Amino acid sequence: MLATLMLPALVVAAVFAASGSGKLLDLRSAPATLRALRLSGLPPRLVVAGVAAVEVVLSVVLLLGTGPARVGAAAAALAVTLGFLAIGLRAQVRASTDDCGCFGRLASTRVGPAMTTRNIALTVLAALALLGAVLSPLAPPVALSLVLSPL
Repeated sequence: MLATLMLPALVVAAVFAASGSGKLLDLRSAPATLRALRLSGLPPRLVVAGVAAVEVVLSVVLLLGTGPARVGAAAAALAVTLGFLAIGLRAQVRASTDDCGCFGRLASTRVGPAMTTRNIALTVLAALALLGAVLSPLAPPVALSLVLSPL
């Protein structure tokens, strides 16, 4: 059975893989994404592509990394989710109700309480993933544990 603190890393990796891939497949919507999040003055495609690339890389390291690599990826994932939460709350306070573009065309989420709730849950999971990585630095990669785990 999967270790309890490996499950949060698996969920965060899956969400990051989906959202990063979705953004990369829909870079044409980058200007609308930044408008929805009330982020102006930034190069939209570069920013969205950069965030998406970070999400994809973190998902891979969360799944395949061990030791310091997994701890670093989990810490970075927590920082990214805190950033998503802060940016989403800022957009909500600034009265945005547009589609955030968080998952590209894969899913539609409007800025608002549901997005904030999702971001809080993802942040909690990222914190638990970091805790698991710190407490079990010598554990096998999450992906290997998943493959070898009896369901």
